[in-house]
Amino acid sequence: MIRQRGVLTGLLALAAALMLATTAMAATTPAKEAAAKPAPAKKAPAKELPPYVIPVATDSTGPFSSDQIIIFLGQQMAIAAINAQGGIAGRKLAVRAYDTGSDNAKAVPVYNAMVNDVHPTVILSNFSGPAAAMLPSLNRDKVNLINVSGAAPLLEPPGYAFCARPDYPDELIAFANWLKTSLPAGKPMPKIALLLVNAAFGQASTRAVPVLESMGFQVVTQQFVPFSLVDPTPQLLAIRDAKPDYVWVVHALGQMAQIMTAANQLGLTKETTFVAPSVGGLVDVARISGVAATEGMMQVSPYASFTETKLPGVKAMNQMLQQDNPAQFPPGINHYMGWSTAALAAEALRIAVAKVGWDKLTGEDVHKALTSGKLDIGGVTFPQDFSKTRRGTNFERVHKVVKGVPTPQSDWYPLPYNLKY
Repeated sequence: MIRQRGVLTGLLALAAALMLATTAMAATTPAKEAAAKPAPAKKAPAKELPPYVIPVATDSTGPFSSDQIIIFLGQQMAIAAINAQGGIAGRKLAVRAYDTGSDNAKAVPVYNAMVNDVHPTVILSNFSGPAAAMLPSLNRDKVNLINVSGAAPLLEPPGYAFCARPDYPDELIAFANWLKTSLPAGKPMPKIALLLVNAAFGQASTRAVPVLESMGFQVVTQQFVPFSLVDPTPQLLAIRDAKPDYVWVVHALGQMAQIMTAANQLGLTKETTFVAPSVGGLVDVARISGVAATEGMMQVSPYASFTETKLPGVKAMNQMLQQDNPAQFPPGINHYMGWSTAALAAEALRIAVAKVGWDKLTGEDVHKALTSGKLDIGGVTFPQDFSKTRRGTNFERVHKVVKGVPTPQSDWYPLPYNLKY
């Protein structure tokens, strides 16, 4: 105990001596040296920005929802692929669906909801009707819209609406052009029939008829089926009586599947070749109607084939579907439609944000980016370029179902920009 008290007393004495020495040093040290230097302030970690939302006008319900649910899946996959690479300038993206319910009257209320919710600089539309109804609001507010189709009314005069592919009549003329140039010498010009939905996007193909006739084709009949299709047999029987070599058929996915199922049951698919524009999708129709109903069917579109796996966009889409949604593999044309529009929006945002940053971004900045030249979206379509027109690509290819697989029958070939007919 005595030993411990002695040690403690010694320590206290040493501490007192050190305090006296420190005080003496402070008294003889210049003030500028005595002042303690403040520790450098630690930088607060950068606040992570919330995902940048790209609203999507799409039919989650209604007669055309079968197509647009798949289109929206393609848009989600494209954004997920971009986010997996870190997003844009460190910020993730998101797509948000707003249901237009196959009703154009809902378009403006849907647009107003988008503006109130997220103040967008760019939105997507999965159907031309709502896009056309939004057009005055888009131009007024300088909000960009990228539409999956190439509806001509959206293009003139050039404004804030952009179309990611040619229109249906353009695609019909493109097919006829390819058909004529690939026709063996001495063979008579083929006869063509039209089987169209009795709605604006189906009726549009009739505008191509004078062009086809000027090229030497005979359009032997034009048949129309209702928007909400019940039974296409009467129209198919009228087509059989007309004996065409090719039938140009335009409808949404679910109704296209009904048509091809009925045509197969009538044996009409063995008598003539059905040809579709960039709607419905051969792969998706086959999933519903069966492979036999679509074997030999043809399609004109600006999209790559899922077999072209050297293209980075195609490879990424294939991998994502196989991993996360194998029932949707292989991807059809609707997947490509969705992927291409979302990828275009993201690429425009990337270009614009690199120039002005996220905090100063406006619709005008995104508009300048969209019209700046060729936009690379991983080969899912022919390179898109809105600098000459609000239609991003005028290049198409012909595909044909061979043993259940849509197979390219042509190389990429161009249509004139702003085709007049």
